[in-house]
Amino acid sequence: MTDVGLQHAVGQNRQLIIEETVQVGEQRGAQLIATPTTPTVAFAKGAVSDPYEMYLNDVYTIPANIAGLPAISQPAGFGQGGMPVGLQLMANSWDEATLFRGAYAYQQATDWHTQRPSL
Repeated sequence: MTDVGLQHAVGQNRQLIIEETVQVGEQRGAQLIATPTTPTVAFAKGAVSDPYEMYLNDVYTIPANIAGLPAISQPAGFGQGGMPVGLQLMANSWDEATLFRGAYAYQQATDWHTQRPSL
């Protein structure tokens, strides 16, 4: 695939991701979409050296990045081995104010942001 072909494919996928993300929010009357930040808990430093495996851990953040949607990740507890887990919130385009209000409300309702893993 040429660079031009790749850019075209990315552009088409970007538009599809934007449309599907907006549609999910509209169908449910949602201003924010909450997802895990990653599919697994954080891995220990040096435990993963395969770049592909590291890339797969970003799978839930890719839609917001490709679509250009505002998103934020916050601490959401601890999982296997006491490693941290993240919660990602996504908002509609140009609606950072709602994103920040949602993140602030979550932070006020929980104390995960004050806790540290025992490593």
